Amino acid sequence: MTQDVEGTGDAQSTGELRAALGRRQARLAAERRRRRATSFAVLSALLLVGVFGVVVLPLLLQAERPLTSPTAAASDAPPEDPTPAPTVPRRTLLLVRSGEPGGPATGLTLLSAAGDDSQAVVVFVPTGLLVDIPGVGLDRLAQAHRYGGQELVARAVEQALGIDITHTAGIADPELGALLGATGPLTVDIGSEPLVGAGEVAFEAGEQELDAARLAQYWTFSAPDEAPLDGFARQQEVLEALFRRVADDSSRVDRLLGIGGPLLDTDAGQEDLRALVGGLADAQEDQRLALRLLPVEPVGPIGAGGEGSYRLANDAGDEVAALLALGPPVDDGVTRVQVLDGVGEPGVSQAVEQSLSGDGFRVVLTDNAPGEVPETEIVIYDDSEDARARAEEVRDQLGVGTITTSSRPQTAIDVTVVVGADFPGLSTTEP
Repeated sequence: MTQDVEGTGDAQSTGELRAALGRRQARLAAERRRRRATSFAVLSALLLVGVFGVVVLPLLLQAERPLTSPTAAASDAPPEDPTPAPTVPRRTLLLVRSGEPGGPATGLTLLSAAGDDSQAVVVFVPTGLLVDIPGVGLDRLAQAHRYGGQELVARAVEQALGIDITHTAGIADPELGALLGATGPLTVDIGSEPLVGAGEVAFEAGEQELDAARLAQYWTFSAPDEAPLDGFARQQEVLEALFRRVADDSSRVDRLLGIGGPLLDTDAGQEDLRALVGGLADAQEDQRLALRLLPVEPVGPIGAGGEGSYRLANDAGDEVAALLALGPPVDDGVTRVQVLDGVGEPGVSQAVEQSLSGDGFRVVLTDNAPGEVPETEIVIYDDSEDARARAEEVRDQLGVGTITTSSRPQTAIDVTVVVGADFPGLSTTEP
């Protein structure tokens, strides 16, 4: 009996345990179903939000805008050119002339041109210009060649004018004629009066054809009665004749470089030199060539041999930078005035500039006259109605002046005012 009771109790315990396990499994299964349902609901909500953002929302926003076809929208947009616009390189070369290796520079010329229809430029730079020479200090630009050759001269010019010089070239004075005469003799106009130097006639009046040796002499000639910077007009005339010669026959570019190239100590390649000379010649033919003397003002008295020291005139750097900028030449209608001091009184150029009121005049160059001048003279370089009208307007503004015409061509300036003792703007003038 006792065994039966014990067997019945074990069976009952086993049944209860199975029942408990069944209830636990059922509860776990219910929890799993509930989690799956919750996960499904969350995923469904996320999917619905995604569909709304990707599909529904753009449609709603599109409904607020005017309807346009894809073709129309594409046609309204500006066309895109995948190829960048080509840039035309501008080559600016500084030609440095010297009398001897390691000596001071005797001549400086900036030549700049690009291979398009923009303006080409030649700027004559006085060697007496006072500049801050890198590593040296304030000195005449000519001395930079002694301290560091043509490269240092170029750096000093860049710093003074705020421009970029891409190439330098040097030539010795004895080889100058061979370079200028490389294309053959050139014709220049001496003017109505002969050029006299050292007591004898150096060049007869009128047009003359000059060979290599005479071209070099004409380039460097300085008459005793001239202002120190007057010789740049002759250099301008020679370059214009040379570029005209090259423009008439493009094959002369190679001849010029073939003969003159070995004479140049330059960091420019043959192709760069060919492009520069060709660009200057084309600009000369198309009247796009601007030849300028760097606007300067004298500092102190003129030394022996007509040498002097100069400083940059106001806005000289801006003027040169504008000349070297790409673009066609612009004729602003301004009368460019040179002022020569014939009385030796400080502030003469400023007094003339103040007298020339209005925007129609600009003093671009000042210097000393060869000697004392009793009466003010107004010089023009073209006997035309327009030139005389400019001179008469200058005379009206100054209140004095006798108008004369020079036979020597000049494109750097329009009018020269030689200030005499009768100029009313002088402090010494009696009322």
